[in-house]
Amino acid sequence: MSSDSHHDPEKIPFRLRRLGRPSMYRTLMSHGRSLRRSPVTLRYYQPDEPEISRVGFIIRKTVGKANRRNCLRRVLRAVFQNEFERLSQPTWVIFEVSKDAWQLTRRQFRDVASELFAELVGRENKEECSKK
Repeated sequence: MSSDSHHDPEKIPFRLRRLGRPSMYRTLMSHGRSLRRSPVTLRYYQPDEPEISRVGFIIRKTVGKANRRNCLRRVLRAVFQNEFERLSQPTWVIFEVSKDAWQLTRRQFRDVASELFAELVGRENKEECSKK
């Protein structure tokens, strides 16, 4: 897969962008880095072998009932779909949500997640510039 393909969301359905295997989550958790803004932690990892950007979610039952967790997952999915093209290289991302998420409105929650993703893009660009 060419490096340009991760920038073309039309070519790859979202279901193929999920972190599908437990081993992917383990790799990201053990080798990745994290950014935190309550109530969201964004964990990220750039695999050695370039592939597509992927996303996963950790939203525990302590956050609320299924309809609340699904609502938060939809918000996070939309943030990823709207922003992942800004990444300069394929990155695996996990959004981990704490139980304090119920205190925010949907808009506030989306803003926190978007700010975290923007911070990730900014860090990635700094790292890329320092490598040159």
